[in-house]
Amino acid sequence: MPYSDKVFLDYPDETTTEKPASTGEIREFIHPTYGKQLYRLVRNTSGGAIVAGRAVTFASGSSLNVAYTTANQPAVTVAGITVVDIADDAYAWVVCSGEVLAASNAAVVANTPVITAGVAGQVNDTAVTTVEHCIIGVFTAAVGGALPVTIRVSGIM
Repeated sequence: MPYSDKVFLDYPDETTTEKPASTGEIREFIHPTYGKQLYRLVRNTSGGAIVAGRAVTFASGSSLNVAYTTANQPAVTVAGITVVDIADDAYAWVVCSGEVLAASNAAVVANTPVITAGVAGQVNDTAVTTVEHCIIGVFTAAVGGALPVTIRVSGIM
C-alpha cells in the first residue's frame, strides 16, 4: 500500500535561528481562512529584518537564502510571501502556493496578475503585459491604495 510523503507544518508563523528542515523542504498547512497552503523553508540573509506579507527572492546561487524582491522579479527567482517578520539570519517558512495576505504598493484590481513592485517586497498589478515571466499569482480582491490584499500564489514552486 502506498504511503503519503506529505509533511504538515504545525506553526508556519514561527522563526528560528536553528535550521528546522532540509534546504528545499516544502510543507503543507491548512489555514483557517485561506485553506490549503504550501510553505517553503527560507533563511533571511538580507542584512536586516524582513516584514510579514512581503515577497522574497532567492539570493544568487542559493535555494535557501532570501531577501526582498525587486521590481519585475522573474517568477522563477521568487521564493514566496512571508507570513511573519523574519529577523536577519533567521529561518522561516514562506507561502509558495495558495492564498495569502500580501502588501501592495498601490491600488490593485481583483483577478489581475500579481508581479513584484520593487518596494521592499511589495506587489502590484501594473504593466503586466510587458513582464509575463514575472507573474507570481493573481489578486483575489481589490484594494484602493497601498494596503494588504489577498493574493493566490502560483507558478513559484
